[in-house]
Amino acid sequence: MDIITLKDVTFHYNTTTILKKINLTIQKGTFLTVLGPSGSGKTTLLQLLLGTLQTQEGKILVENDLLDVQHMKEIRSMIGFACDLSGQYLTSNTITSELAFVLENLCYPKNEMKERIEEIAQLFDIDELLDASPQALNYSEKQVVAIASALVHHPKILLLDEAFYGMNSYDVEKVFRILKRLNREQDVTIICVTSHVEYSLYGKEIVVLKNGKVFLKGKKQDVLQEERKLKQASLELPFMVDLSHKLSYYGLVDKPIYNMSRMVKHLWK
Repeated sequence: MDIITLKDVTFHYNTTTILKKINLTIQKGTFLTVLGPSGSGKTTLLQLLLGTLQTQEGKILVENDLLDVQHMKEIRSMIGFACDLSGQYLTSNTITSELAFVLENLCYPKNEMKERIEEIAQLFDIDELLDASPQALNYSEKQVVAIASALVHHPKILLLDEAFYGMNSYDVEKVFRILKRLNREQDVTIICVTSHVEYSLYGKEIVVLKNGKVFLKGKKQDVLQEERKLKQASLELPFMVDLSHKLSYYGLVDKPIYNMSRMVKHLWK
């Protein structure tokens, strides 16, 4: 089932065309990574899906409803969003209040708010931070809280715009592990826009934008085989993908292995 459909979507900034007749279907329950060089239209695409920018040509459907003023409130309630600056915009006195903010705006009853906050805090292992001030957290911790806040209302769709930028490797790994679990167990559709190609290894599918158009689209393993086309889009293969390809050439692996621990285990057999 398609949860998001873009039909001939075009967007201009003044006289500059950022997106050119984008046609894209995103299935419910996928984990999609959107890659592309700077200026390719990645963030604009996400802002259109979020509804903060309006399509100038074409249309966007979310669960078969047109993303327009009439349906905006309903659609926004099913979306969670975090970007690279989200952690800097935490303004509540405590992390509990920060997590409650989204639920209050959606008019959740207090008893359910308490359950949701406790649930998401346990999931992200931030229980001990609930009474802390956001200002007492480091940048990486703030981003973890921001992503947790985007998920506290159980959205059907999670949009991430460079949300892992500047986070430490431990927190990045932890959050991606949680996202994969939510994607697998709760069918949350995740769209992760990033310029960090390594992060594409966590997802299921990849879309590569180039010059405002869909340049590549497909399952992760298929897109990552297109080294020449990725280079045309100014993207390098992730280290593990490049290593796997080279070892395959020498007959040391018979299929791609993108996880370091599995690779080591395979080579030491």
